[in-house]
Amino acid sequence: MITRDFIINKIHRCSSLPSLPVVAMKVLGLAQSEDVDLREIAELISKDPALSTKVLKTVNSPFYGLTKSVSTISNALVILGTESVKTLVLGFSLVNSLYDTSLHSQTQLAYWQRSIYGAAGCRLLSQRMNVLEREELFLAALLEDIGVQVLKQVVPAQYDAMLADSPDWGRRLIRRELAELGVTHCEAGVMLAEQWNLPPIIREVIRCHHRPRLADPRLTWACNLVRLAGLCTEVFMGCDGPRQVGRVRRYAAAVFEMGPDACDTLLKEIGTTTHEMADLFDINIGQQRSYDDIMAEANDALQYLTLQSQMRVREMRAAAETDALTGAATRRKLDECLEAEFRQAVKANQPLSVIFIDADHFKNVNDTFGHAAGDQALAHLARLIISAVRPSDLVGRYGGEEFCVVLPQTKLPAAAVVAERIRALIDSRPVELPTGPLKLTVSTGVAGMDG
Repeated sequence: MITRDFIINKIHRCSSLPSLPVVAMKVLGLAQSEDVDLREIAELISKDPALSTKVLKTVNSPFYGLTKSVSTISNALVILGTESVKTLVLGFSLVNSLYDTSLHSQTQLAYWQRSIYGAAGCRLLSQRMNVLEREELFLAALLEDIGVQVLKQVVPAQYDAMLADSPDWGRRLIRRELAELGVTHCEAGVMLAEQWNLPPIIREVIRCHHRPRLADPRLTWACNLVRLAGLCTEVFMGCDGPRQVGRVRRYAAAVFEMGPDACDTLLKEIGTTTHEMADLFDINIGQQRSYDDIMAEANDALQYLTLQSQMRVREMRAAAETDALTGAATRRKLDECLEAEFRQAVKANQPLSVIFIDADHFKNVNDTFGHAAGDQALAHLARLIISAVRPSDLVGRYGGEEFCVVLPQTKLPAAAVVAERIRALIDSRPVELPTGPLKLTVSTGVAGMDG
């Protein structure tokens, strides 16, 4: 049986988990010391030609937007600061350790897509909000789901099934991890981050990026920021992009007071920046849709959903306004129509008439033939009444076997003629019951105003 202790022990004993490269460990240690020696850091990075080349390429890319080219690591440290260069070194070193070009599984592709999109979104958000810890948050977003890699190494077959059932790697996955493993990928990621001695803010983001409310109150803001970047990521991951745009807008408005236009601008920038970042890190994230394409899809879907919604509203309204048995208007619809027509008649000084129709001795029909026959007779009466009036007139079921007809712009003598036509029609058309034809009669009454 798999238990939490079993998984934790397997994580600690797993020899295939990536370790922090020596250069990255030394840079991390030097950067965290009180007396930072920039020359020592520069010399250390420069000893790794591939690493220093990547750092300089990134520093001089549009990603940083410097106006002057940087040619040495020493200059990069002076211009960008220790934190920025440390982040780049850690980022490149960790990606180099984690990224295996020989693996082409959907899980690996999804992992790097999420990492790069999340890191790009986090950096753009940090810049917008003038966050001082933007470099650490960039690295935190890059590593936020590192625990997925850990658990995939520890229990590969079982964990692949979990990932397949939770395409957004969100709370559904966490619930299943807890139920089946007793350990979440967030916890597994923190274990690895602790082994690497990464800063506390990065560990806390890895631990709580799905549930910022559980974070250390001093770092809730950081987890919220990475959470929003994660929601932005899902827009591009094909997890119902149009609906995901709505989730981004709601979260951004509630937590950061960002409006829809600001969200759209952010998402468009993430779509562009992510591809630049993936190239810098030499990571293949596959062919991705642009935000404009996603929005076009969202607008098409929105129009379709709006049309469906309008149709449902009309259907619901029609159902609420139509008597299910007879097809005549409901009493509520009848009252509303009569009130509106009365106001209009008074305002425009126009005539208005109503006809009340009551089926004679209808109780005998129910008592003799049963309520099913009575229902059939009522529907028959309604159809005849509706056929005898104009499309602009309203036939409503007043109650039981009583009907009412509202006749706009109709004077009393004309209404009396209509009432007699209805009476005669019903008298001449018996209802066909299983037991044979049944003749029905009605009594009518007319009231009106001449305007």
